Amino acid sequence: HKALFSPDDKIKDTLIKLIKSEKKRILCAIYILTEKDIAQALIDAHKRGILIEMIVDRTYGSDKFSKVHILANNKVNIWVFQTTGDERHGAIMHN
Repeated sequence: HKALFSPDDKIKDTLIKLIKSEKKRILCAIYILTEKDIAQALIDAHKRGILIEMIVDRTYGSDKFSKVHILANNKVNIWVFQTTGDERHGAIMHN
């Protein structure tokens, strides 16, 4: 395991490399995905048979740069985080 920090560690390149090398599945929980190259790498992985499961915040559609809809259109498994209504749990999924 390794901690990476942006921008010095070139996280985008590392993520794409990891996605391309995965053999079984990718599980992720994110607030929103706006990076088109990462979205494309996930789509490519899905097309080669990698199980991808993603949880996103319910506001993903309100960001004009969101690429989540592209993943959904390519049949990538996406679940939308829903709050319980209890303010102690917060209103957004911001991991």
